[in-house]
Amino acid sequence: GVERDGYLRYIKGSGDLKLRQAFDSLEAFKKAMVDYVLKHRWDIKYVRWEKDKSELKCASEAEEGEEQCMWKIYCSYEEPLQKWLVKVLMKEHTCMRSGRSSLLTQEVIAGLFIDDIRENPKLKPKQILEEIQKRWELTATIDQCRNARKRALEIIKEEQDLQFSRLRDYRVELLESNRGSSVHLETV
Repeated sequence: GVERDGYLRYIKGSGDLKLRQAFDSLEAFKKAMVDYVLKHRWDIKYVRWEKDKSELKCASEAEEGEEQCMWKIYCSYEEPLQKWLVKVLMKEHTCMRSGRSSLLTQEVIAGLFIDDIRENPKLKPKQILEEIQKRWELTATIDQCRNARKRALEIIKEEQDLQFSRLRDYRVELLESNRGSSVHLETV
């Protein structure tokens, strides 16, 4: 809804973009751009990415004799609000959907499939590729899916290593706060 300062809150995961929409961080804006691509299937690309401003344009290439699609979005940091605000939004695309998206990178795919891979570490790149097609009607390459799977497994391992190190810290904490006791730490 509308906030008292006259800006709009972005509804996480909606993919709905509006003028004067506010984001708490540039990372949140970046996630909204992925949501937009997944919901509407347009191919858009970053043309500007700085610490206080970001701009994306339609990535479709105009055929000879056709006009270039003018869709774009510009977001910059608004000091008084302490938020990133959408200042320019050309809402309508004049091009055709290509079924591809520049924003569907291996890092994004890894993020989208991390829970699936956590549940099934044997999930194959081909299955990821088919799921992208099924869920969002977008095309990725098998290499992107292979690298995304590898990246997701790395993220999962980093999370597990962190949790495991916390267990050891907890063991030390127990021993220090309960002098004379012992702790047997068993992991599978």
